[in-house]
Amino acid sequence: VSAALMRKKIPRLWRSLHMFNYLVFYLILVHSLRLGSELQDGALRYLWLSYAVIVVAGQIYRLREGFKKTRLVSSVLPTEQPKM
Repeated sequence: VSAALMRKKIPRLWRSLHMFNYLVFYLILVHSLRLGSELQDGALRYLWLSYAVIVVAGQIYRLREGFKKTRLVSSVLPTEQPKM
């Protein structure tokens, strides 16, 4: 929460913390699926797996949208005219 509040003041650090959260999510997911006794079977396991699918889908969406924005900006920017 504090990182989100300081987003404007520390944009580089905030982005790094944001990316670190994804890594932590995957580590917790693997740890809980392999060692968690409640997640070996049952509905809770499927809930965790649905969380993982949502996170992966969100990351794919963000990557694709980021590339689209990059292509859009480069196609909209005026090209340099040759000097005569």
